[in-house]
Amino acid sequence: MPDRRLRGWGAGVLEKLATDLKNELPEEKGFSARNLKLMVQFFHAYPLLVLFGQRAVAQLTNEPKTPTVALSQADVVVLSAVTKLSWAHNVILMQKIKHLPSRVWYARQTLEQGWSRDTLIQQIRQEAHRLNHLFA
Repeated sequence: MPDRRLRGWGAGVLEKLATDLKNELPEEKGFSARNLKLMVQFFHAYPLLVLFGQRAVAQLTNEPKTPTVALSQADVVVLSAVTKLSWAHNVILMQKIKHLPSRVWYARQTLEQGWSRDTLIQQIRQEAHRLNHLFA
């Protein structure tokens, strides 16, 4: 039985969208209802990333193609790490690490050390970010 919170207006939007995308683009993969939900979660986790995609209207006008928002050094670090990781690595980080600075630490270590998904999961289980702070 579906979660009561998901009943009512908008309850089946992602499922319907997933079905529509599969029918319209049968050769494209990665648009299951589960993955669409993860994409929404990713958007909420990193709203600044939207600033870096060129808006469709910018292709038709002389609208600037670069963001006009000033980013902090911390924002730049987050965006740099997240955009270089695979989708699977990002999903693991979003689902397992809620504390953003810790998530960024794992993202940077994944990039620097070349961690596989399994290694990343193992490092999270061992709370490697905590050990790192002890020896830093």
